[in-house]
Amino acid sequence: MEPVVELRPGFLATAVRQRWRLVLGCALAGLLVVAGLIQLKGPSYTATAVVLVNPLVGNPYSPSTSPLRNEQLNSLETEAALVSTQAVIERAIAKSGRALGESAGDQVSVTVVPAATVLRISFVGGSATKASTGAQSFAEAFLDYRQAQAEAAIKRQVSGIEEQTAEINAALVAVRRQLAEAGSASDRAILDSQASVYSTQLGQLDIQRVMARNSAKNPGQVITPATVPTSQDGLPRWLLLAGGLIAGLAVGVMICLWREHNDDRVREPEDVSALGLPRMLAIVPPAAGRSMFDVSTTEGFQLLRSSVLARLPRQSAVISICPVGTANRSGEFGFALAAALERSGRRIVLVLGQTGPASPYVWVPAGPGLTDVVLNPGLGEHLDELLHRLSDRLWVLPPGRVLRDVADVYQSTGMADLIRRLRGVADIVLVAAPNLGSAAGRTLAGVGDSALLMIGMAETRHGTLMEAHDELALRNIGVIGVVGVSRGRRRQRKPAKRPEVALSSRLATRTMAPMPPAPAESTPTPTVASKTGPAGPVEQPVQPVQPPRTMQPPRRPPLLRPSQPDGLPANGNDRPVTAAAPGESEMSTGAAAAASTEAQSMTLPKLTGKPDEPGEPAEPGEPAQSTEPTQSAEPTMDQ
Repeated sequence: MEPVVELRPGFLATAVRQRWRLVLGCALAGLLVVAGLIQLKGPSYTATAVVLVNPLVGNPYSPSTSPLRNEQLNSLETEAALVSTQAVIERAIAKSGRALGESAGDQVSVTVVPAATVLRISFVGGSATKASTGAQSFAEAFLDYRQAQAEAAIKRQVSGIEEQTAEINAALVAVRRQLAEAGSASDRAILDSQASVYSTQLGQLDIQRVMARNSAKNPGQVITPATVPTSQDGLPRWLLLAGGLIAGLAVGVMICLWREHNDDRVREPEDVSALGLPRMLAIVPPAAGRSMFDVSTTEGFQLLRSSVLARLPRQSAVISICPVGTANRSGEFGFALAAALERSGRRIVLVLGQTGPASPYVWVPAGPGLTDVVLNPGLGEHLDELLHRLSDRLWVLPPGRVLRDVADVYQSTGMADLIRRLRGVADIVLVAAPNLGSAAGRTLAGVGDSALLMIGMAETRHGTLMEAHDELALRNIGVIGVVGVSRGRRRQRKPAKRPEVALSSRLATRTMAPMPPAPAESTPTPTVASKTGPAGPVEQPVQPVQPPRTMQPPRRPPLLRPSQPDGLPANGNDRPVTAAAPGESEMSTGAAAAASTEAQSMTLPKLTGKPDEPGEPAEPGEPAQSTEPTQSAEPTMDQ
């Protein structure tokens, strides 16, 4: 079941702050869309002519219309619909002098004024003059059309009356002829009555003909002519643009809220605590190139150093740096963290793991490294020469040869032996592992006492971080905490100015002296004579200046070269040293020759230490000095 992360305070402000570019883009898009529509539509002006409609024969609204209000409204609605007919449009175009286009019918609209026989004819034009011309032309064309319809109806009515009159006249003439030829009185009476009826009908038809010819032919009048409009239609342009901008902002904010609600990336330290994981120790700036040494002085790395040192055991500690769901390489982060820890007086060894098919640490000189030492146990005797020295208390072990199946190498017993050797010469061993999602990353995460999860702020997702934590918990690997790497540069205090020295020249391969024993452990330990040259005079080591005991880091007996007396604990741990069997004290001739041949097959970096400095070893190939077995002397670190 996935954890439920509550919305933190300031959810809206965080969503907008994280995606302000999206909000700005939506606002500009809304502004551009409205501006484009305004430009595409162009300016528009509306003029209106008010027309009084009279009842007219041959039209929907005629003298024969029922006096009921519903009937009159229906008649007026029909009259309004006639304005946009093709007959009226053609008359309006002709009246405007062809100033109106063929699409004039789409630009006219008619409104029936309630409780009045009045129509409001409006016309929308691209200019004020065209709008007024169109409205006036349509009003006059509509009245002309009504008048033409009335005249045509009257003409048809008169024509029908005249036809009826001609028929009745013919019948009356026939009746009168029969009346002149009739002999009996009864026949005369019947014919007289018929002639009287025909005469009456003719009289009525004459009256209808006169009334039809004298009927009203006034269709109505334009009571308010169309005038030239003084302003454009609709809202002002600036107000429309402002509306588009506000609409775009609203859409952008809604999208931001939706994305923030569905975004499960770690953005704030509180997100890690809300998942039930160890709290975030610090947020540090990204380290790359030369900046990996400069950012170690920032506030973020100082906070991280304090948190790491507070969680370390008293004995030598091995910490694995494990990137989780981020493209940031642990090597650059490891350099910055090692430089920050070195300032606290600890002896630091940074072990660089393989991060891909090609090692990205181009600032580390090419040569044997981690994978070579693990694959060739004979190189363990030359481990001091493989460590590249960056400062008095900081050494780096390169990744070594690039291997395809590097996870197999890290899981071998040689890896555990190498870590055991490094414990004896350093207070803290940092192992920069690949991404925890890879097999090599999970293997290197298990070689340390604890792990430090490195995530990318606004990059690593909640599920990925929880999966990584559960994986380490399943492997019984303790987690010191989580450190976030910010995406961009943060304002930090300006570091002290340093001389511009090439990064490659800062790396020097020098012998790393084992850690001197604590002051209380004064038991003399014999040194091992050099294998590469004859014995020489005894050289007294230069004793370093001891800081106050409250400032001293824990010290342990050396592990690599000096031998430990029987019964004393090694590396400062409570593990007694088991005495070797007599048969195992010396290596056979064949095994020694094989180890020597394997060690010589590797190309070691040239030592750059100065031979005249006390405590520095001689160059390879030169006769090395050896100490007497009876004299106790320990090599010390260059100060």
